[in-house]
Amino acid sequence: MLRKDWATLEQRLKEALAIAKNPAATAIQLQQAEEEIRIATCLLTAEVAKVKLARAVGAHSMNSDKVRALLTEAGCPAALVDRTVSSFATTDPAHHPSKNYVPNAERVRQYHGTLSELRNWLSKST
Repeated sequence: MLRKDWATLEQRLKEALAIAKNPAATAIQLQQAEEEIRIATCLLTAEVAKVKLARAVGAHSMNSDKVRALLTEAGCPAALVDRTVSSFATTDPAHHPSKNYVPNAERVRQYHGTLSELRNWLSKST
């Protein structure tokens, strides 16, 4: 899987959605889309910490517990925090695939929607 440390949040979200919308996407491409979602979640959470908490947080060291703690501290609505954190249940396995991991295009679209909602919350609350 190709890692794109240089990619912006917007680029990662666009790529994940494009893969999810492609009916011919392979399992490997869908796994890549879930990985993009995981990274985008971490990047967006770091942005929330910067804007709402005036705190610099490294996106590379995030996990579901850190994301939950930061979003909650920033005042993000609990339901949105729960949906955002729930993505780690499948995007973490995409990052370290097990034999039971199965990528899913609809799930990627749902996660994309959740991250779009989180971005909207951040932009409206600043």
